[in-house]
Amino acid sequence: MYGLATPTNSKRGLSSPDDAMVRNKRLTGLQGSPSTSSANVVKVETPTSVKFSSRTNRGDTLITFGHLKSSNWITDNPTLYSCSIKSEGDEVLRKPYRYMYESLRDKAGVLDEIICRLGQDILAHNDMGQEVQSFVQVCHDEIVTLGRICCDEPEGRLNPQSVKLQGNVELSGGRMVPLDLGQVREFSLFPGQIVAVQGINPSGQKLVAKRIATDAGLQMPTKSDRINANSGPLDIIVVSGPFTTKDNLDNEPLKELIKYMRTHKPHVAILHGPFLDIKHQMVENGDLDVAFHEKFNEIMLQLASETADLPTRMVIVASSREAHHHVIYPTPPYVNGLRPEDRERFQFVSDPSLVSIEGVVIGLTSSDIMFHLGREETVMPNSKDRIRRMASHLLQQRSFYPLYPPNVEMSIDFDKYEQYATLSVQPHILIVPSDLAHFFKSINDGLVMNPGRLAKGEQGGVFARLRIHPPSNDQANFIQRVQGEIVRI
Repeated sequence: MYGLATPTNSKRGLSSPDDAMVRNKRLTGLQGSPSTSSANVVKVETPTSVKFSSRTNRGDTLITFGHLKSSNWITDNPTLYSCSIKSEGDEVLRKPYRYMYESLRDKAGVLDEIICRLGQDILAHNDMGQEVQSFVQVCHDEIVTLGRICCDEPEGRLNPQSVKLQGNVELSGGRMVPLDLGQVREFSLFPGQIVAVQGINPSGQKLVAKRIATDAGLQMPTKSDRINANSGPLDIIVVSGPFTTKDNLDNEPLKELIKYMRTHKPHVAILHGPFLDIKHQMVENGDLDVAFHEKFNEIMLQLASETADLPTRMVIVASSREAHHHVIYPTPPYVNGLRPEDRERFQFVSDPSLVSIEGVVIGLTSSDIMFHLGREETVMPNSKDRIRRMASHLLQQRSFYPLYPPNVEMSIDFDKYEQYATLSVQPHILIVPSDLAHFFKSINDGLVMNPGRLAKGEQGGVFARLRIHPPSNDQANFIQRVQGEIVRI
């Protein structure tokens, strides 16, 4: 439909929720529904990880960000901020939704609408005019056209010789044409990227590009944050699962994180799932004596009870890798079994989400878009800062997940994707957890960061801590007020 090519390979492809449920490893070794365990399962002991308990590098600082004075990171004013945490934007995913009902026609319509809407913003931001022409006809004079970057083979990887441009239905009938990049001095392209192209098509068979624009422009929030000198800096820790080592389900890294919170008392802790990872070998093998949702609630109750006397507010970001949860993106918030007295301190949000903490807008996702993009993009010439380039793609395309077709791990509902996975503003802080190396990057006066994983194999991982200082005369931009570190658990 509309000239869309549907990949069939196992490497990556357009995934329906049906396919995800069939191939998903959460069904391995289980009977009944994904949320229940076999009646015949024998309880498996999970001894303490020797490698984790014997680590000698706990607390080490690996990288720092910002030029502000050093700190012991113990919050001096743990109760002065109310830490109001609210969802940002008009569209907020607050509860589960029905999926597996999306038709190919509906999906194609959404993808076509994205070309039209985002393409017009790219034209305006790059001063390329408003007149757009079809690329499927012979044209010896330069034209400006819009489209989505595709690979010539659904099972192939993008390279400079395999790039195609798929147009929208109104102008080009959804057709694809090879894109000749020989006259473009530099480019950074990936499948699914919306672009404006200036070029010619002398034969009607190939579009010879002279210029490619990819940036739709994204503005920072217009309202100022509420961090002030009277209350002092705002302290946040950012953590991404897994929260346990691969050889047990004792959650030792999470327990160490709770100890850190009890000592340092941050205002906010942002915790990205998964908490019970579908990829954990004990989950894959069905070696649990309780249902997945019961184990998840056990973890939440432990977290709540051991931080009950702290002022720290918890933001829990859902993950489609959560063993008991929905295998769909956007992923609705977790349904939790917390006690009423604990719920006020916890806010459960979807993947992805925009939240505002004391006026600081933070973009949250649990999907590993950085790793997925890194496998698919083609670049000329190779830039030194690959991470900055890939992080910029998200902002330029105004999307938490601009890759299409998506990675095989992702099952996307495109109707909900259009509603909930786009960026309406550039967040002050964009958090993109990834298996790639942890990082902080300043991009367009905002911060993009990967906090790393709290657990890696049988060993401890890392987490991030941020301190956002009140504005001063010599620190006008938000990014100048941010201090950050990546720390070993």
